[in-house]
Amino acid sequence: MSLVWSSKRKLGYLAGFLFAIFVIVTIIIWPYFNREPTCFDRKQNGDETGIDCGGSCLLSCTAENYRLVTLWSRAFLVTGGNYNLMAYIENQNRESGISKINYEFRAYDQENIFLGRREGSTFISSNDRTAIFEGGIEAGNRVPSRVDFTFTSAPVWIKVSRDQKNALAVSAEDKVVSNIFESPKVTANIVNKTLNNIENLDVFIVLYDEEGNVMNVSKTFVQNLPKNSKVPVVFTWPEPLEKNPSVVDIFPQVNIFELGI
Repeated sequence: MSLVWSSKRKLGYLAGFLFAIFVIVTIIIWPYFNREPTCFDRKQNGDETGIDCGGSCLLSCTAENYRLVTLWSRAFLVTGGNYNLMAYIENQNRESGISKINYEFRAYDQENIFLGRREGSTFISSNDRTAIFEGGIEAGNRVPSRVDFTFTSAPVWIKVSRDQKNALAVSAEDKVVSNIFESPKVTANIVNKTLNNIENLDVFIVLYDEEGNVMNVSKTFVQNLPKNSKVPVVFTWPEPLEKNPSVVDIFPQVNIFELGI
């Protein structure tokens, strides 16, 4: 009788010990299996409309965004056999942009001979057009007749806030065109009407003829553009233009993803 009682007691101790272990293990691992939905758990949960995107997540799902459209990509003579390359990209998405995406230019002559390529990365603002510029293609005696432009990485769409959109209120004023048939020159003031100090600002210019064809392009750089201020910029070309431009489009490209707002 005492032996049976002893065995039952030992079994009771063992059961109690195992139950205690079970409780401890459950307390430790339960949070891992019962986490609140997040935008970083590689699952579609909570109010997400995709895996870690949509809903209240910062990322916007790729399937919910229009694709980027390349309006044109061309080579523009600088001097001699040197050419600049530019692509003009349209983002039709009103609420999302891309903080970084890789791209590639490839230039060919009329005989489809490869002349060179340029690679880089850029940001894409929401509901806007973006100029992508690369300089320094040496074509020698050949003339680039075709420029292929492609994005070489997948877009990661990020929701753009109202404050970020307001940071795009930077424009060009007081444009003056001179010496078109000698040494073309365009001056302007870049005006920052926002409450943000902007640094490392790329400013582009596109010259159009009366039929809307692109005549030439260029790019300059503003190191510091304080809030509520204006800074002068100058664009020049070493070769004369064939005619006066009908439209002079100067546009600063503010990287809203680097403003910290």
